[in-house]
Amino acid sequence: AINRAGTMGGRRAKRGPYADAIDAKFGKDDPAPFVADVLRRLRTWNLNTMASWTTSEFFNQGMPFTEIVEFRYSAPRMIEVSPVDVPDVFDPGWEASVDAKAREICAPLRDSRDLIGFFTDNEFG
Repeated sequence: AINRAGTMGGRRAKRGPYADAIDAKFGKDDPAPFVADVLRRLRTWNLNTMASWTTSEFFNQGMPFTEIVEFRYSAPRMIEVSPVDVPDVFDPGWEASVDAKAREICAPLRDSRDLIGFFTDNEFG
């Protein structure tokens, strides 16, 4: 996955030293030079797809991508199942929370020609 922060987490990625280096090299205000450079390097390496957790400035730039919705993080209630927590899909608010999350993440990408598809979640633990 690709993001400007240089750390894991996609939309939730925390800034790290990599982000400072990127800002110094490409500037803070316009992501376009960084995006263009990354896409150029990916193509040079014969990579042809960007994975989930790639941040949105890379979307719709002529390279296929996947997106992750992470319904788990929208759950109104979690069930503790050692060693992980799982969403309570029987909670009356589950359907509305999942619908809201899908509208937030999926709806803006509905017309994308580069989108391969969505992952609902990743491994929970």
